[in-house]
Amino acid sequence: MLGGIIAPTNHEKILQLDVLKADFFGSEAYPTYLYYNSYGETKEVIIEVGDGFKDLYDAVTNAFIRRKVSGQTSF
Repeated sequence: MLGGIIAPTNHEKILQLDVLKADFFGSEAYPTYLYYNSYGETKEVIIEVGDGFKDLYDAVTNAFIRRKVSGQTSF
C-alpha cells in the first residue's frame, strides 16, 4: 500500500506523497501531495501538472506558490 503513495522526484532524497491515495473514505478533492525534503537546505522540485492551467498552493504558508502553470513546473 505504501508503495502506491510514494513517488520519487528529481532529487533522490525528496519524496512525493499522494495524500488522496491513503484517504479511502474521503470525498472528491483537489490533487493533494506532501513533499518530504530530507536535505538540510532548500531544493527546487520539478513536477508534472498536466494539461490546462493549474495553481500550486502551499497549505503551510496559506499562499499560492505558482499560478496558471501547465506541463512541467518547479517550486
